[in-house]
Amino acid sequence: ALWAGINQGYVGDGHRDFDHLSVTLGLTHTFSSSCELCAHLSHNWGIDSDPVNLADDSLLRDFFYAGVALTVGF
Repeated sequence: ALWAGINQGYVGDGHRDFDHLSVTLGLTHTFSSSCELCAHLSHNWGIDSDPVNLADDSLLRDFFYAGVALTVGF
């Protein structure tokens, strides 16, 4: 999935619209009707980051992140 992030006050200086793009690859494996394993790998790109002139932009950077979840219903 491709996501575009819109600034909602998290990065205040100099950003009024889109401030990052993210691409996510997700996988799901169902073991049974009540047990499922999910994983994702994502990469985030900051748009127009300028941490030298805009203090809040120190958090607007490029990075990878991942997650794993096990869902069990009963």
